[in-house]
Amino acid sequence: MNNYVTVTKPLPPAVVEKSFGRRLEQAENACMKRGISYLKNWEIMKKYGPPVRYFVASHSHRAMMCLLLKAGSSTWDNLFWRIRAPDESRNSSFWAKTTSSNAEAFRALSREKKMEILQDENAVRLMNVRHPLARMISGWGDKFTKQFYYDVFFKRYPGMLKYPNKHKTWKGWPEDGRFMEFADYARYMADYGTRSLRNLDEHFLPMLKRCDPCYFPFNYITKLETFATDAAWIIDNKLNVTIDTITAQNVFRKTEDPAVTFCGSNGSHYH
Repeated sequence: MNNYVTVTKPLPPAVVEKSFGRRLEQAENACMKRGISYLKNWEIMKKYGPPVRYFVASHSHRAMMCLLLKAGSSTWDNLFWRIRAPDESRNSSFWAKTTSSNAEAFRALSREKKMEILQDENAVRLMNVRHPLARMISGWGDKFTKQFYYDVFFKRYPGMLKYPNKHKTWKGWPEDGRFMEFADYARYMADYGTRSLRNLDEHFLPMLKRCDPCYFPFNYITKLETFATDAAWIIDNKLNVTIDTITAQNVFRKTEDPAVTFCGSNGSHYH
């Protein structure tokens, strides 16, 4: 269960660019099947602007992104922080600082500047995606070992108590493992998540409830499964920063692997 992230070897730039084009075509076709006017809704978004939640931006880089949790969002969040505010210092609450800093900066960004990014044909408007099952496993593998989520989940989602769990015995020690096995949480999601999405934590919400490509003018869709290729191409060709600069800031760490994978601060997997 720990080796659930697979990335590909970097591809030639022209191949990567074609992949981004194909993903946009697939998104447009999916919107049409849902009966949603893809282009019409994009024009509406360009007129009224993006929602405040879930987005990060760097106006100086003409870049904006909707962050899908458990699909590389922390790493992308970190990247936007470092290019947007390179002089801000890190501390022990690094990830919390990154998220709050980016969120505050996005809220403070004027509507005019947001609209510039939305309407600029050369701007970068990103969303990140991941295979739904891999994303679900990642959420379970990461969140179900933490005391904070243990306390929150059983209080906020009491239906979980109806499934096998370690609510009375789990102490958060390594030997205790996770406070609910994957199969049991999957059953909870199937039973309760289909009744109401309010029964699911935001790390497990469907992509369309957070970053719907039918309602926002994304022009690049990145995949965690091709993260090394996608991120390198975006950084080199669109954000006007270099891999070496980003690596020095520990946003993406190059490994010894010739596949040139990238990962978050813990060096083991993407968040």
